[in-house]
Amino acid sequence: MGRLLTLMFPFKAEFTSLSYSRSGMEANQLLRAELSSTATNALQDVDVANKGLISSIDGLLKLDHDAHGNIDSLIIPCRGELRELRSGHHHETLEITENAEKCLEEEYLVDEPSCSTPRRRVINLPSVKSIEELRAPAFEELLKSFWEAKSDSKQVNGDNIKHFSGAHEFQSQTPRLPLTTIN
Repeated sequence: MGRLLTLMFPFKAEFTSLSYSRSGMEANQLLRAELSSTATNALQDVDVANKGLISSIDGLLKLDHDAHGNIDSLIIPCRGELRELRSGHHHETLEITENAEKCLEEEYLVDEPSCSTPRRRVINLPSVKSIEELRAPAFEELLKSFWEAKSDSKQVNGDNIKHFSGAHEFQSQTPRLPLTTIN
């Protein structure tokens, strides 16, 4: 019976294969259209993202240029002042060097060798008495004169002297080095 049908409808096998190929081509065209639209959407999304990124970069670049300008406005005057300071320092250093050379070579002239016996120089040394006069009195004497001066000023004012005399007795009882604290 299958053979009979094939003889009656010889075009059915061709028709079936033709319909399969048509439906496959239509499916391919639908997939191609869908792929094309997806690729177009993806490219548009990438373009939007790129434009946003470029806009952000441009904004940051503008901020960077503004910051650079602000920093330059601070640095340039400082750089000029630094150059002036460096130049002034250099000139002052040269002046100090010249003055030092002048002092050492001319004013404080070192004895030059002269193949003769050097003469004895007369040096005026201060006497022992004048040196002793420069010496400060002992600490105990200074402390005693201080307390006496304080007690004299308190007697003139009419205040109580016991407060100072008690402090004087306390300090004289506790031995300590000069300029050290009690506490």
